[in-house]
Amino acid sequence: MFRALLLVFCFACNTGASAATLEVVGPLQTDPGQGCSLQFSGAIGPGTAKDAETVLRELIKPIFNYPSHLREEQVVLCLSSTGGDFLEGLRLARLFQKLDLTTRVNPGDTCLSACAVAFMGGRLNSRSGEGYYSSRYLHPTSKLGFHAPSLDLQGEVFDRDSVAQAYSVALLSISFLAESANQLKLSPRLLREMLRNSGRDFFFVETLDDLADHDIQLYGYQAPPNTKSARFSACANAFRWHFTPDEDRETLANFDVSHFSERGGTVSFVPFDGEMYCQLQTIELGAGWMDLVVQSELPSLTDPSLKLSYPSWVRLPGPTHFLDLVLGQERDAF
Repeated sequence: MFRALLLVFCFACNTGASAATLEVVGPLQTDPGQGCSLQFSGAIGPGTAKDAETVLRELIKPIFNYPSHLREEQVVLCLSSTGGDFLEGLRLARLFQKLDLTTRVNPGDTCLSACAVAFMGGRLNSRSGEGYYSSRYLHPTSKLGFHAPSLDLQGEVFDRDSVAQAYSVALLSISFLAESANQLKLSPRLLREMLRNSGRDFFFVETLDDLADHDIQLYGYQAPPNTKSARFSACANAFRWHFTPDEDRETLANFDVSHFSERGGTVSFVPFDGEMYCQLQTIELGAGWMDLVVQSELPSLTDPSLKLSYPSWVRLPGPTHFLDLVLGQERDAF
């Protein structure tokens, strides 16, 4: 019988919201689409990451006996928070990565600001010689929003010193963000979008393009059928995501079917100059099935310029919004 345990590890939250809590809600998971091992909720304040590390190290090995010899077992940490201290969010992200925790946002839950940054620390250790994979799961109905670190000015009257100190903290947050970007696999586009949004403005991860750009996994959707239009979308998406600068994305976002043809299972299309050939294959990878997209400038595809695997949502146009997905039991492999 699994026994739930509730631990409050932060009271020094300067956001005025409730203190952060960490709760054991389930066992090790073999499928992050099915449930959580731990639940993190509430405001992220100064000292949250340090307290969280103490608690997590006490929990993970004695309770979960993790890491185990089974590569598919994961400690799935679910996050629900409107944010708080940006620097603490970054420290949490690096902590989650160090402990090889999978992060997830539950259906209908919200993870914003510092919480969204912490979410990006989700990582899976394959423990099989294959290395590490990003392991951070969203549901189509969950909300993940990023923005820039803000000036934390207390009170109603601000003097030169208080403004200078708040500005210094904000710059420190941005510096730490830049230092952590490669380690946490934060894409250049995500960094740009974060710095473009501040205050109550957010960049929300809400399209399939966003998932592909930021290496985020999805669960709780229905796999689209492998139709002719699905193969066209998969080929267009793969080209856009790997060969196309951001400024040209919209040009290729919704190819008209007249740009594509298919013969003998091989798709051909003309993205700019020159013809590309493409095939879509379903393969078993990791803990599930993935779509393998192979592209080449040769009809025989004997010299592939692209050979990468994607979740089945690659079959839909990249700009597709989460709200337009059909809900189901599908979840991304790593």
